[in-house]
Amino acid sequence: METKYQPIKLKCHEQLRRITAEYWEKATQVRETGKRVVWCSGIVPAEFLTAMDFFTIYCMNHSATCSTRGVSLELCQRSEAEGYSPDICSYARTDIGSALAGEESKSPVKQPKPDLLLVENGQCHTITKWFESLGWLFNVPVILMDVPFLYGDMDKETYSRAYAYVKEQLQELISFLEEFTGRSFDYDRLREDIANSSRMFQLWQEALEMRQNIPSPLSVFDIFTHLFPILGLRGTAEGADYYQEFKEEVAERVADKVSAIPGERFRLHLDGVPVWFNLKAIASKFGSHGAAPLNHVYTMSFTTFCGLDPSRPIDSTAECLLTPFSNRGIKQRIDILVEQVEKYHLNGLAMQISRTCKGLNVGIYDLMEGVERRTGIPGVVFETDMCDPRLYSEAQVDATLEDFFEMLAARYPDHSKSTR
Repeated sequence: METKYQPIKLKCHEQLRRITAEYWEKATQVRETGKRVVWCSGIVPAEFLTAMDFFTIYCMNHSATCSTRGVSLELCQRSEAEGYSPDICSYARTDIGSALAGEESKSPVKQPKPDLLLVENGQCHTITKWFESLGWLFNVPVILMDVPFLYGDMDKETYSRAYAYVKEQLQELISFLEEFTGRSFDYDRLREDIANSSRMFQLWQEALEMRQNIPSPLSVFDIFTHLFPILGLRGTAEGADYYQEFKEEVAERVADKVSAIPGERFRLHLDGVPVWFNLKAIASKFGSHGAAPLNHVYTMSFTTFCGLDPSRPIDSTAECLLTPFSNRGIKQRIDILVEQVEKYHLNGLAMQISRTCKGLNVGIYDLMEGVERRTGIPGVVFETDMCDPRLYSEAQVDATLEDFFEMLAARYPDHSKSTR
């Protein structure tokens, strides 16, 4: 039976709001400080830019914020009016639409124009065209980190060649930045910023590990909310300090047996990009059934940089860039998801197809069926989108999830009682 869902906010949420507001305030004033601005994709060697005193802005952050504030549709339509297909990534259409609108953009945050664009294709092979379009619009250089796709059966020699290829690009990036800025690369600052990022990612990962507890102190909705510093504060002590506070509060929840989803009944993997414009309703739909999505593509993707090592800044960065979940073949992704099912005691797979995210849509049924064959847990597929509400039917999603939750209740009758 569906019950009323009341989300429980982490106390550090207020600290997060302050950090986020300060970040965007700095962004509006960055030109006055003389800093250069780089727009980045989600998984990039950001510390190489912060070491040269660039201010980093993450385009995915911007698009998600626009979607959350309800302006992404208008921005998508602006890009479509200029000839961009409605079938391409709605993150891209939102960001490009805002760039095309300029001062007239309805974006709730004002991004300073970039001096440079940095994109890495290991997370998504369509993202390159997004940044290429931005490069044309702003007439600035686009730096592409080309990361080879790693298949599960890749041998050591092939991996070594891939690693050497990425490392060489990092060295070329250093040379480019020296020429672009007219000064020598700051290796001491690189090691310092990588040390800060390493601490930040380690604390993030340690907090996420606590999802193994029953009930879980975190749901993916908490994780989505508290993801901003991972993207906005790379290389900073402030980002690391924030996740120290985050981790400590999560540990308090574990000690007090606080469940992120009150009345936790089912523990799930949720796939696909978050439905930012309707996230509260999605969270309520899961929470009202005691269905706790604990694992997500983002929890696996944004722990990519846990291996950063300030004593080996270039080598460890090259290793990290090769490891995103989305840069793996189907067989290896199944292996990883099976590990997550066992580690976090999951009962089902909610495989969300984000309609315009081709990178995550590929093989979604193969993933679900492969995990089900090996673990026995059931799955469901439902369609959404991250920024384009025209591609989302709330009634259809509700009906699909309702049937899934009823099936879980029948399969796991012992979970009918609250675990809190």
